Amino acid sequence: MYKTHSCERADATERADTSADESDESICLECKANIVYDSARVTRNLLKTAMEQGMHSGKSPVGLAASAIYAASHLTNESVTQQCVSEVAQVSKVTIRDHYQELLDVQADV
Repeated sequence: MYKTHSCERADATERADTSADESDESICLECKANIVYDSARVTRNLLKTAMEQGMHSGKSPVGLAASAIYAASHLTNESVTQQCVSEVAQVSKVTIRDHYQELLDVQADV
């Protein structure tokens, strides 16, 4: 059974600095999207694997972090929509969809 979460829109002033690494940004977004501990742990693992495999090169840290949150929520049976993550992270749903699949492919290869 999926756990559901409310979605809070992030103010531009609260948005993570794009120069920060993906882990810091994912933690910030996790708080705003009300993601539970299991998903937060999986999010960090996905980002760690992506960085080890060089997947993060040339990608927006915020977009990659948002995609990892979306992927982790589904891997842990939480109901978080692309729309919710998109609003919180202020990235497009297309970015989330594209990076989400790449993250799952990289994770599967490890």
